[in-house]
Amino acid sequence: MSGRAADKVRATPLRGGRENSGICILLEVGGARLLLDSGWENGACNPSDVIQLANELVTAGGVDAVLLSHPDFHHVGALPIVLGRQGMSNVPVICTSPVSKFSQMLLYEFVLNQKMEARAPSFDLDDIDLAFSHVTNVKYNQRTTIPDTRGVGDSEYRQVVTVTAIPSGRTIGGTIWRINCGPAEVLYSMDINLKRDIVIDAASLEQLPASPALMITEAACVSRGIGGGGLKGRRAREDSTATFLQAIVETVRSGGNVLIPCENAGRILEILHILAKYWVDNKMGMDHLLYLSHMGHNVMELARSNLEWMSDSLNTLFVVRSAIS
Repeated sequence: MSGRAADKVRATPLRGGRENSGICILLEVGGARLLLDSGWENGACNPSDVIQLANELVTAGGVDAVLLSHPDFHHVGALPIVLGRQGMSNVPVICTSPVSKFSQMLLYEFVLNQKMEARAPSFDLDDIDLAFSHVTNVKYNQRTTIPDTRGVGDSEYRQVVTVTAIPSGRTIGGTIWRINCGPAEVLYSMDINLKRDIVIDAASLEQLPASPALMITEAACVSRGIGGGGLKGRRAREDSTATFLQAIVETVRSGGNVLIPCENAGRILEILHILAKYWVDNKMGMDHLLYLSHMGHNVMELARSNLEWMSDSLNTLFVVRSAIS
């Protein structure tokens, strides 16, 4: 690498690297500063730590944009603090439309649950709206140029940086980010799935660069890799689902109730589809199947309006009835 700032590629983990830890990485490439996700440990960490992180980013020159990859707390939980009233403002957020919308539902749900439990939330609904007030929604395989929001200008210290969203196969609208600056390519691939799922199709390695200058990934996705595919992998998934359903049915038929805690975005749609289909196929109408969530109706409407982001087979099969209480 040469000595010019625009020629350097550097990734600095700000949060993450540990089990159940939110992900947040600062990527400096082509003179641009990109924040890759802004996760939190399900609201368990001290909010002052995130405020300090936001202040340090501002002191260091701010960021040009935030790239979001998945609509779950692990990837977006700290965004209302980092980009809310206590953090940076006017920073564009780049993501797919489902990631943007489901993330907002997830964060609204968190605040409402905190208030219902008489807890003081670390951020409020206004912080969420402010964080998502400058969203650039992209489609898969659409190349987008990172804006020069910090006023660096077209000098030798700022090159054209583009990003492309590639399907991750893990969540609706979930993204692997391909980041280009001249001949240099950076691949940010957190939480991917190489096996076809119920709700969405698998990620395709054919869309990824063969030899990026830098690849940022995680080890957890290995368990969802190619080795788990084929007949053996399919049988293992079917056995796991059967065990899950058997435990539920046995409890219900013995007069008990089953509570399945889950975030109201991301994998909840897969769980709802599995349960709803089993309830219909086995004529279990006498046993009530309830989806309890402050934002449940909104989540279901979002799912229905985002079928084009899901697997082809699900477009004709996905029917869920929700009861909000």
